[in-house]
Amino acid sequence: MNFRSLFVSLSLVTVAVSLAAKDILSNIISGISLYMDRKFEIDDIIEIDGQIGQVKKIGFRSVELFKNNKFIVVPNKLFTTKSFVNYTQRGFYKVKFTIKLPNDDTLNEKLDVLDEIIKNNNYVLDNPGHSIFITGMSAFGMEILVKFFLINPLDDNIAVSEILNEFRNRFDFKYDF
Repeated sequence: MNFRSLFVSLSLVTVAVSLAAKDILSNIISGISLYMDRKFEIDDIIEIDGQIGQVKKIGFRSVELFKNNKFIVVPNKLFTTKSFVNYTQRGFYKVKFTIKLPNDDTLNEKLDVLDEIIKNNNYVLDNPGHSIFITGMSAFGMEILVKFFLINPLDDNIAVSEILNEFRNRFDFKYDF
């Protein structure tokens, strides 16, 4: 029996297995680190590597996020190599959008109505408050920047949609986005 051939073969198998297990071990070690550090927990809303969602499961190899009826599986090693945001820890999430309004005699009235709609929206927080700024102007009208805060960043599209729809309905005009 040739021990040298057996030794080389076993060495190659060991290297192949180690390379294959590298990612698994990296994810498990990162999972233990996540568990020990407790940077987030179940039901927190986090964003990592362009993915945002509510944490549903923290496992040894991955974290499961949920958003818009979809589960997103994030390997644990990403939490050690990429930065992430825990929106729940801060308690609120900033939303901003821009609209263009005609610069006419009703501009101030429209801004007042927009302010009222935002104040009365169920998703928008009272504290910190919202703000409405004129950020640009042209021959076609004014560019308005709207900022407000939500508890749940997953509600951002719903809140913006409700605000814009109510605003559009109050003034019965169409937008060019």
